[in-house]
Amino acid sequence: MKIGILGGGHVGSALGLSWTRKGHEVLFGVRNPDSPEIAAVVAKGGGKARVGSAAEAVAFGDVIVNALPWPATKIVLRLC
Repeated sequence: MKIGILGGGHVGSALGLSWTRKGHEVLFGVRNPDSPEIAAVVAKGGGKARVGSAAEAVAFGDVIVNALPWPATKIVLRLC
């Protein structure tokens, strides 16, 4: 299954990496796709994890998971 995750912090990365270990493809939609923190998360995904914008994560996923705090969620909802 393809899973789009809005957010790549503690909650989003823990969920996403857990799902990659089960064979699912994950795209983390984050504010700064070039950050070293999210690059480290993606590297742990064993080729099953990618990073992009929130809009890319929404377009990618068969399922979308919101792992953002409410203030960030309001902003992302306006953009997508």
